[in-house]
Amino acid sequence: MHDLLRCLGWHIVRGESPNLPGKRSRLWLDDDKGRSSWFFEDARNVLMDNTGTTAVEGLFLSLPEKEEIPLNSDPLFGFWRRNSDPFLSMSKLRLLKICNVNFLNVRLSNPCENLRLSEWHECPLKSLSSWLVLGQLVELRIPNSHIRTLWDGSQVKLNMLVRMDLSNCRYLTMTPDLSVAPNLETLILEGCTELSKVHRSIMELRRLDLLNLKGCVSLKELPDVINLPSLQTFILSGCTNLGKFPRIVDHMDTLSELYLDGTAIQDLDLSFGYLRGLVLLNLSGCKNLRGLPFSVGLMRSLKYLYLSLCSRLETLPEQIYYMSRLEELDACETAIKEFPEDIFLGSQNLKLLCFHGCSELRLRRHAPWGRAPFLTTLNLGGCNLAEGDIPDEIDILYLLQILDLSENNFLSIPRSVCQLPELREISVRGCAKLQSLPSIDPPSIKYVDIRGCTALGNNYSDRWRILPDGLRIRNCPRWDDRHPPSGVEFHQFHRSLP
Repeated sequence: MHDLLRCLGWHIVRGESPNLPGKRSRLWLDDDKGRSSWFFEDARNVLMDNTGTTAVEGLFLSLPEKEEIPLNSDPLFGFWRRNSDPFLSMSKLRLLKICNVNFLNVRLSNPCENLRLSEWHECPLKSLSSWLVLGQLVELRIPNSHIRTLWDGSQVKLNMLVRMDLSNCRYLTMTPDLSVAPNLETLILEGCTELSKVHRSIMELRRLDLLNLKGCVSLKELPDVINLPSLQTFILSGCTNLGKFPRIVDHMDTLSELYLDGTAIQDLDLSFGYLRGLVLLNLSGCKNLRGLPFSVGLMRSLKYLYLSLCSRLETLPEQIYYMSRLEELDACETAIKEFPEDIFLGSQNLKLLCFHGCSELRLRRHAPWGRAPFLTTLNLGGCNLAEGDIPDEIDILYLLQILDLSENNFLSIPRSVCQLPELREISVRGCAKLQSLPSIDPPSIKYVDIRGCTALGNNYSDRWRILPDGLRIRNCPRWDDRHPPSGVEFHQFHRSLP
């Protein structure tokens, strides 16, 4: 909304009752800088003085910094009373937003039955049982709150509830029966560190499109089966005690992003193949993961597969051949031994391959590199490559831009590597046995990292005179930087840098 139009609306609302803010339909405290503060103090004053009426339909009290506000004065007799409810007289309230406010000596006893939006950051309530007799509620947002239970039993009917944000509610230990909210589309439980159990109904919400359980470190298990036909994004990142993913009982073609990184999952069920619409699968940091099911070959839409730090993962299934749309495969720091050459035969859209730290990885001399015409990033650092292990056929990767061969044991690298026409960055950092580098011909190369290449002699700097202008070199300790070659921007980096 344009600022002028919004300001016009504010003036109209103030005109409803110029002298008594409690009789206006909307009250607000705007935290935007540069505005006249007296003009936007209505919400604070009405709550502090307890002067709200049935005319109030919307109340936004959003402060730039945390503030304590006492709400215990009697507007008729002028003395202080305990346990006053500032919302008692605002029975027609539809929109409520409270942020950075801590009410003192207040008891919220009466629900606002007409609420559509309830957003209360750091809500002091421990239960919503009394407030959620609300058939009109559409959005419930109470992040960082003291909530322990939402509601008891199934007497609550929340047919209009679409979005629920309970992020960082550190006292919440379990979710209630969510069948009372059949139209729920978004459920955010991120950072609920004490959440140990979720009700089985959470896996049967037919309209749910976002389920976020990130960082629920106490969660050990989910319901046995999952059937969420509308789900698009499922986040379980950082659920460090979660050891099993539910069995999928039907096709979930709408699910496009699944985050299981940092979980304790050991195996994936064969029903994983039902996720045929999956675009991104993140399993990074699953240190107990032993393998992928062969049914992953059915996930023909997968573009991004992240497996880094899966330290027990030794092989990739041959069915990876069927992932024809795969663009990025990150398998850094895994125990993979065989280079997945089948991936070249199936996917011609590969742009990134990363196997850094796979110390037992074996490369075949005549791998079909030509089947990856769009590959732009290749990381084979820390793969324990010896002299002759780098295949000559790598020169067919005409679009390769970034090549990482760091921390290996070869004595030299093939001349063809430095003749790739689009190559911009090459790293041989930490290759302590490297004795020579070929001439680098293409003008596209702008960055070379040779830190830690202690076997490169001081007199080798003369061979860099042919390099293009603007080339940046990160040097090794023995490199002679007293007379840097012409046309080269030479950089001396501190040895403590990574």
